[in-house]
Parts: sequence; C-alpha cells; structure tokens
Amino acid sequence: MASESKRQMKLDGTRCWPYALPIVLLIYVLLVIGYTLRTPAWQAPDEPAHWNYIAHIAEQGCCPRLASGDWDSELLAELTSQRFENATANQLNRLRYENHHPPLYYALATPIFRRANGDILALRLWSALLGLGIVVNAYRCGRLLAPRRPALAALTALFVACLPQHLHLLASVNNDALAWLLISQTTYVCLGYLHRQSLRREGQSVAALMMFGGAFLFLTGGETRWLGALMVVVGAAQLWLHHHDDARADCWLLGCLIGLIFITKTTAYLMLPLALATVWLRLDRREALRLAGWLLLPAALLGASWWLRNIAVYGFPDALGLLQHNRVVVGQPRSSEWILERGLLAYLGDMLRITYTSFWGQFGWMALPLNGWRLLFTLAMSGVAACGGLVVAFRSSLRSPSGRLLFLQCAFTGGMFIAYNLAFVQWQGRYFYPALIPMALAWAWGVLYLLHRFGRGANWLALTLAASLPLFALEIMLRVLPGLYP
Repeated sequence: MASESKRQMKLDGTRCWPYALPIVLLIYVLLVIGYTLRTPAWQAPDEPAHWNYIAHIAEQGCCPRLASGDWDSELLAELTSQRFENATANQLNRLRYENHHPPLYYALATPIFRRANGDILALRLWSALLGLGIVVNAYRCGRLLAPRRPALAALTALFVACLPQHLHLLASVNNDALAWLLISQTTYVCLGYLHRQSLRREGQSVAALMMFGGAFLFLTGGETRWLGALMVVVGAAQLWLHHHDDARADCWLLGCLIGLIFITKTTAYLMLPLALATVWLRLDRREALRLAGWLLLPAALLGASWWLRNIAVYGFPDALGLLQHNRVVVGQPRSSEWILERGLLAYLGDMLRITYTSFWGQFGWMALPLNGWRLLFTLAMSGVAACGGLVVAFRSSLRSPSGRLLFLQCAFTGGMFIAYNLAFVQWQGRYFYPALIPMALAWAWGVLYLLHRFGRGANWLALTLAASLPLFALEIMLRVLPGLYP
C-alpha cells in the first residue's frame, strides 16, 4: 500500500511535470506548422469559401450575403475530385456558400489578408495561432480540476495538441479555429466559476481583447460598425464590474464569451445552455435566476446586432441565415434521401464509421481516411479513454458539479450533431470538437487509471503513451498528407 502511494506521488508530483506546458506547446507549434506546409492549397474542408469571405471584407467591406449561385455542387465535385489541380481563380471565386456565417473570424483575419496579399499560408498560420490558446485552455482545465495531479493537465493538453484531424483543421482557413478557442475559454471560465476561483484577470483580459477587436471592427466600417461599437461598450462594462469586485462580474464575463460565440459560429451556440447550467449548479435557484440576466444581457446585445442584420437581409424569421443557406445549397446530400435509398441500418452504420474515422483523421475533403494499423492505433487510444476515463468519470466525476457540467457539454455536443444530421448528411467528427476538452480529460484520466494499476513499469508506460501521440501525428504529416496532392 505504501509503495502504491509512493508510485502515485512520483507520477503525479509537480517535480515530474515542471515544463509540461512549454513542451506540449512546442510540440503543437512544430506539428501545426508542418501540417500547414504539407497540406496543399484548398485541400481542407470548405477552405476556398472561407477564403472568399475574408477577401470580400478586404475588398468590399463587411459583410457578404449568401445568394443563389453561391453553391455549385457540380463545380465543387469537379474540383474536389481533381484535388484542385489547375483550379482557376474564377472557379475558386464562385465558391461562396459560407457567406451566411457570423463575421468575427473573417473580420479579424482581414488585416492579415491585406498585408499578405491574400496568401493562404499566412491565413492558415492565423488559425494555427488561435489553436495555441485551445491547448493552453485544455491544460488549465486539467490543473483546475486536479491541482495536485499535474499529469492530468499535461496529458489533456497533449491529446488536444496532437489529435491529427484537429491539427489538420487548425492548419487551414476556417472559422472553427476561433469558435473552438472561445469554447475552450468558456469551458475554463465555467469550471473556474464552479470552483469559486477568482476570474478577475480572466475578465480583464477578455475585456481588453473585446475593446481592441471592437475598435478594429468599428474602423473597418460597413455592417460591422455597430457590432464593433457594442463590443467596446460591453468590454468596458466588464472592466468596470471587475474593478469594483462586483458579484455580477463573473456572469457578465460568461455573457461576453457567449456573445462573442454568437458572432463567430452558430454550431458553437450550445455553450449558452452550458453557461446557464453553470450558474444554476453553483447558486441557489433564486440567486441563479437573478444573475442569469447579467449573463444573458451582454450575450443578447452582441448577438442581436448580427441577428437583426440577417433579418433585414434575408427576411423574418431567418435571424441566423440558416433558412437562406438551406434554400441555396441545392444538391447537398440530405439524410431523408440517403435513408430512403439505402435503408436506416446502412445509414447508421456509415454514420458511425465515417464520424469516428473523421474524428481522428480523414483529410482533405473527407477523401483520405486513416486505415490499416493507423486506424487500429486510434482504436487503442480510444479504448484507453473508454476503459479508464469512463470508469473514473462514473466513480467520482459525475458526483461533482464540474463533472456534471463536462457531461452536459458532451451531451449538448452530441445533440447538436444529431440535430444537424436530421437534415443533411454531415458525418464529420469535427462536430464533436466543442466537447474536445472533456474527451481529452477522459483520455488523460484513462491513462492515469491504467498507470496506477500497471505496477513498477508505470513511468515507462506513461512515457510511451505520451510519446506515441505526437509521433503518430508526425507520421501522418510525413506519410499521409502528401497523398492529398494530385
């Protein structure tokens, strides 16, 4: 019993992991730069359409409008089948089907576009830089949940930093990067709120970034002018509340993050019920209802500036532009048609298989999936999370408010995936990345659970598991990504 305790202290003691975060960040930077360079131009999901959104703001102002003709399924099928070989500028400019998205990611990327004259590599590095914050937030969540077990934080951050498909998407022009960063930041703030941590510095940092970004959007002009002014006002209110140590400041901070999500990507809207659940889990019912208003107010102010614009452009009640999107994307595979043609069982089987594979790695436009020993490796890594992490979760984590919150985050993410696939065939593992930090925590818990049962070789096993993920991501970068070239 004493030897078991000593082994646990040796593994989890702070002396074992003093440079864990810098090492993980260095690994991420090297890998994401490699993925950026090794992925051919336009060979990431929807990259030309995202690029065109930024180009529109840089050349004509914000914001573009989704219209008939912006989706050309025949042209897209032709270009993707040829892997964009000899694609002309005119063909690429016709891919504008992402124009319904909220503008924050694209507007902030505009100075880079102008400075680099539209260079795709520079824009990819902008997304990769945002990913750095996701890795940091994953580490911070682990430290917050288990301060005396730094190994948990290090392994959680390592999983997020080395997941191949995650790297592939962060190394592309895609608004998912900013959405996932805001989700990870919101997750950390929610956990900090439940643990009654001081969020003053967090609030000041978010407020400063909002005021800077809002000033930039205001100066950009166009339809973002009012949005930028609101960001400045809401950010200034955040600074004032935290300066006076107001009890409402933390709820206002959560509202600011949700508001930023509202103007970044609709698939991240699931964080609103999660933030409300956080307040509900911490406070008594009367106090929770009172403070929920301080969360909803900044979120509604920022979101309404975009929703009212969409209603003016696309008509009531299309506040999100999704009804217009459904009208425009004629020819996109629909779930009902797929089920009628192939049957429900075949649909479910294909959905599970492709979604799982694309969570770990299905590169390009879903054309290059992992297979063979690489797929077996992912099954082994997933088994670690399932066999170990879920055991720990159901034993202890779900008994705590933070454990229930992380479970809700996974549930909301799964519900969003199901809802999206009720209309369109969207079997993409990246739709589960809003719950990537809870999943990474489960994997890290699984590793530690197995280590404590392994005996004397625990440290060697820890080193092997920790090294296998970055080496796996490196092998894919060197051997698999070149297959994306024509």
